Amino acid sequence: MVYQKVLVPVGGKFQCARAERALEQALQIVRKDGEICLLHCVGAEKHGEPQIIREMEKLFNRLAVRVKDAGIAYSISVAPGLPETQIPIFASNNNYNIVSMCTEIDDGFVRDSVAASVFQNLSVPLLIAH
Repeated sequence: MVYQKVLVPVGGKFQCARAERALEQALQIVRKDGEICLLHCVGAEKHGEPQIIREMEKLFNRLAVRVKDAGIAYSISVAPGLPETQIPIFASNNNYNIVSMCTEIDDGFVRDSVAASVFQNLSVPLLIAH
């Protein structure tokens, strides 16, 4: 199955490694004429801080190059708030067809993770890479 609009959240303790794994999965399921959005959620108190913006630009640049090299359209967004609530809201408000995230799996289950919390509130499919 292929999707027109794929959302790839970027963040957490292992931002780059996990985002790259989720992005690789997204590149396998997005239509050639589709779009991938790289989304980072940041606490409202830090949203717009120059240091945060520079860090995100560096991280997003690496991921954006990968998407661009694959010939897929992409966008980058930063949303203020917690990922557990903002990812489902962003996906719904912007008509994304699927969310691709990466998390650790414990005994075959996703537990106590941002991905598990996102899944609880998401109205579209969630693809979990590990």
